[in-house]
Amino acid sequence: NAADMKKIWASEKAEDETLILTSYKAKEQEIETPVRIGKNKISKLGNYAFSVYMQGASQYSQKMKPSEKAAPLSKIRVIRVHEGIKEIGSHTFLGCTSLEHLYLPVTVCSIGRCAFFSGYGSIYDCVNVTIHAPAGSYAETYAKENNIPFVAE
Repeated sequence: NAADMKKIWASEKAEDETLILTSYKAKEQEIETPVRIGKNKISKLGNYAFSVYMQGASQYSQKMKPSEKAAPLSKIRVIRVHEGIKEIGSHTFLGCTSLEHLYLPVTVCSIGRCAFFSGYGSIYDCVNVTIHAPAGSYAETYAKENNIPFVAE
């Protein structure tokens, strides 16, 4: 139900009345994003949504320290993003150092700047991830352009 989902996920409304997931609040190591919270469909994983850094922050700084509340995020191993998500924000997975498998649907058509990497070789970079998505998808192009292992699903 919506109340239970709101205990696990924080979100905000987009202009088109869909939701943007802004943070994950549980401690599971394998996650599947919800299709909707209440009556609203989810269309985007927001900036810093799974990041160990300030969730919802608009800029990354080398001086930022990981949040203690976000420590479980560094232990996430698998994320399955549901069909319908169109966009992944910037720095979304920064600090998810245990993330091994990210399953993306064909609907993803944009992945933000530094979604997995800080850009300067930080220990918080997401270096062990393999992207799983349909062959020929935007996710495949993104993975190849950014030297991220890719598996066609």
